[in-house]
Amino acid sequence: MCAAGGGGWRRDEGNRPRWRRRRRTPRAHPVPVAVTYELTDLGSSLFEVVSRMKAWAEAQISEVREARQKYDESA
Repeated sequence: MCAAGGGGWRRDEGNRPRWRRRRRTPRAHPVPVAVTYELTDLGSSLFEVVSRMKAWAEAQISEVREARQKYDESA
C-alpha cells in the first residue's frame, strides 16, 4: 500500500506497467472479498536489488544499534 494513502498504487490506470498484479476473488455474502497480490515481471526484477539492500542492512545493524544507544543516552 502506498505510504501517501494508497490511492496512487490502487487506482485503475488502464494498461500501465505495474510492479505488482492485484486479483479480486468475489465470495458469497457475508464473507469478505479475497484479494491476491503477486509480482509482475517488472516487480520481480526488483528482487535482486531489494535482496542486496536487505543484506546491507543486516550487515550494518550492530552499528545502527550502537548509534541509537549513544543518541538515547545523550538525550
